[in-house]
Amino acid sequence: MIDINNIHSFSELVTAETYLENRRPKDETVTATDYLIVLCDEKILIVYDKRTDTCVLPQGEKMPMEVDASKMIHQITLPGSTHPIAKAVGIDELLSPDVIAKSIPLEDDALTYKWVGFREAYDMIALPLHVAAAKAKQLIHWEKTHRYCGHCGTKVVQVLPNMVRCPNCGLETFPRISPAMIVLIYKKRPKDDPNYLHDKILLVQAKTFRKDFKGLVAGYVEVGETIEETVHREIKEETNLSIKNLKYFASQPWAYPSELMIGFTAEYDSGNLILQEEELLNGKFYRLDELPVVPKKISLARKLIDHYLTCKGEV
Repeated sequence: MIDINNIHSFSELVTAETYLENRRPKDETVTATDYLIVLCDEKILIVYDKRTDTCVLPQGEKMPMEVDASKMIHQITLPGSTHPIAKAVGIDELLSPDVIAKSIPLEDDALTYKWVGFREAYDMIALPLHVAAAKAKQLIHWEKTHRYCGHCGTKVVQVLPNMVRCPNCGLETFPRISPAMIVLIYKKRPKDDPNYLHDKILLVQAKTFRKDFKGLVAGYVEVGETIEETVHREIKEETNLSIKNLKYFASQPWAYPSELMIGFTAEYDSGNLILQEEELLNGKFYRLDELPVVPKKISLARKLIDHYLTCKGEV
């Protein structure tokens, strides 16, 4: 896995990611339907194979531990499919791998259960399985935060995979998703400039970042706003800049804890960079050939950055 604390440049990050991509299991077409997703806070249970130095999700008919009867067992499908490939559960206590192995033994001594960080698991298991696990993470968060009716306080019951109902007043509740925008702001240079390919992009360091790496301006949609209005407002609030040529890029479910990230590119128009001190530690426009450490490929922020690098500013 990538230890972001030991990486100090964008080129180092790309090298590490290339190495891990070559080692990641390549079963991109998932045919099995018995995967087990077990989450405890920000940890996920995996099976490590010492022989091949690879990791997979546990598989089987039952969870590899005793599960409290009050817990929801979530059926997990991949995007675009209606057939579950996994069952998922959230547990409250981080059981030791040895205890788990006693409950559900593994096939041989070369296999062992391990708890790893959810973000780190992105580097270790096949991509479709991490997508499934991310969906499970959001459903488990919904379960934890919607155990009681928001209207009358009665304990709810699950009646559909994605719906709970109050047995007292009948209020039905579905998983809540918070829409948020993220935007890559670029400064273009004239095409007759010999350094044309070295456009600049704005990177900022938020106070919530765990390491001294830089990301993109982002923020939540407020009541009564369109997503485009959110982009303009957040940019103005956080950087004092105005933009033009706002373009939609892509969206991404984001399981931290339950957002839908909506990505845009936008061109700098005017204004001096003044950072919002309550949220940002630092930031500036970086040339494309001098980028610092940025978010990993798991994020929409990185997809925006990589796209801009690939297109050489032709967005």
